Amino acid sequence: MMLHEIIPLLPGARFDAERLRRFPARDLVGVAVDSRRSGPGTVFVSLPDRARTHPFEARAARERGASVVVRERTDPAGAPPGVMCIEVDDAGRAFGLLASALHGHPSRRLTVIGMAGEPRWRERVAGVVAGMLEAAGEGVAWMSGRWLVRGERRRPWEAWGLDAGGLQRELDQMAMDGARACVMEIGAGAVDAGALHGVEFRMVRDGRRGGAPGLVVERLTSRGSKARWEGMGGGRTLLTALAGRSQVEALGQALSILSELGHEPSRLAAAAAAVPAVPGWMEPVQMGQRFGVFVDGADCADGLGEALADARELGHGRTLVVTGPRPGLDAAALGAMARAAGRGSDAAWVTTDDLPEGEWEEASAGFASWAAAEGCRVTCERDRHRALARALGAARPGDVVVLAGKGRRPVQAKGMARMPWDDGVHARAALASLGHVGGTL
Repeated sequence: MMLHEIIPLLPGARFDAERLRRFPARDLVGVAVDSRRSGPGTVFVSLPDRARTHPFEARAARERGASVVVRERTDPAGAPPGVMCIEVDDAGRAFGLLASALHGHPSRRLTVIGMAGEPRWRERVAGVVAGMLEAAGEGVAWMSGRWLVRGERRRPWEAWGLDAGGLQRELDQMAMDGARACVMEIGAGAVDAGALHGVEFRMVRDGRRGGAPGLVVERLTSRGSKARWEGMGGGRTLLTALAGRSQVEALGQALSILSELGHEPSRLAAAAAAVPAVPGWMEPVQMGQRFGVFVDGADCADGLGEALADARELGHGRTLVVTGPRPGLDAAALGAMARAAGRGSDAAWVTTDDLPEGEWEEASAGFASWAAAEGCRVTCERDRHRALARALGAARPGDVVVLAGKGRRPVQAKGMARMPWDDGVHARAALASLGHVGGTL
């Protein structure tokens, strides 16, 4: 893009008209807020917070060949000499608008759906929306706070580290890869609001409990659920592999969102039957065993209580849980989580969730006593794999086992080392050793 093409994109832009007239006719190929990423043909945007700690960065960008500097009028660093300078009211917004334009406005080539709200529900609903779009045959990307999911490909990432330029670059890559839609989580731990300048959303919704109008749950089992959807075009019976009341409520919200976007009710009903479980939220492990096994990311009292309440409705036997204290929990939070485990389960295996060995001994003893006080049978086992194996070995037909804590954090700390960890992988290995080999490996 040429300079005269990008200036109209910047609301309230002020500049030297004579310098603009003499500016060489050359393409601008990029935008940066870090001088180290500047070069010939780039626009450098001086963000005020960064300028306070890096007062000479605009000069450094100019020395690296930056063609244009965009800054706020009140920028304490001032404008470097000998460069085309554009003043704006909001440099952060200008950065997002420029990044969008220089990447070809990728959010106009995608249907971008923003999911805000409480993290547990935001991620559930976003995951179901993405899964339904994929099941309906539309290429979709899901940007969560932990994963970038594109079809069957899932890679860990840290969305909170994205700035507006990085976000537009990711959206552009999605569109070039053939995606037609993007479901983007917004808020703490997901894409930060400061990176959203320049993103054009088709809609933004809050994921929240109880927000599934028109959906009536009829049956819940560990193999799936049956519900009645009084959506557009009359009532429909839905059969879905999603297990647990919370997951079915998330499905209801996803149906409402996609209906509003104009998707056909018949296609949505068919997609509901094919939508996979959201990773880390009551994610089933099936090896042909006659009891339910679910991996869940619950690592606090509210989340654990919610997961165990869902599990209670899925079986006709006992509810078993593998859980444990994690770093950062004070005594009150630890006690609340232990009592949630005790109230919600018949038996609990207390194991490590990244706690160092010395801390785990004390924390697990307290956790076990609080949980036992609620009437739950408690076993302490520091080795997480052995705890999973013992819980699965104790399960009987009709029981439901919840493996809680690691569903959303697939790493395990051992001393100073951090290693990949997947409760589902360890559960499958344990089930196979018990003779359950009839399901999905």
